[in-house]
Amino acid sequence: MSIQINRHKQISLLMIVFISSILFFSACSNQTDQKTHLAYVSANIDGAYEQMFKELSLGLIFDFNLKPLSEDQAG
Repeated sequence: MSIQINRHKQISLLMIVFISSILFFSACSNQTDQKTHLAYVSANIDGAYEQMFKELSLGLIFDFNLKPLSEDQAG
């Protein structure tokens, strides 16, 4: 009985590692294809809006930059 449980844990661990590696490598691709990507979004760290919200104690704000790849595809 314990051999089957141990074998089951090994198979489960192997599947988790395999699926995690597939997700990791597919998410880390650096290819930019304008047919599949409409825009790039990046964080504006320590921007003016974020500083103002901190100074006035209004709460948290997340400021982002949006860069469309092509004006024809937007909209």
